Amino acid sequence: MKKQIFIPLLALSLFALNGFTKEPTGFKFSEINPGGLYDKLGLKNGDILLKLNNGVVKDIGALKNAFQGLKRKGDSLKLEVYRNGKTETFNYNFK
Repeated sequence: MKKQIFIPLLALSLFALNGFTKEPTGFKFSEINPGGLYDKLGLKNGDILLKLNNGVVKDIGALKNAFQGLKRKGDSLKLEVYRNGKTETFNYNFK
């Protein structure tokens, strides 16, 4: 009798996230609300946020931590984003 090999979907997802895709590791935005903060920052659906103020962003927790204490007048952000196969840099100053 042959043994069946079972690979959970989670394992397949982890493989996809760990180098089996051409997209870099980062936080991928699937839905940007018009007029919201991420829209104002210049982000678009499908963008992958690689770095925020030179810090690596890998998940929602890292993204929230990076935004803690920001959003005051005079604060600035530097975002490194992967979009359409290219890395772009955005700068934003809170007004």
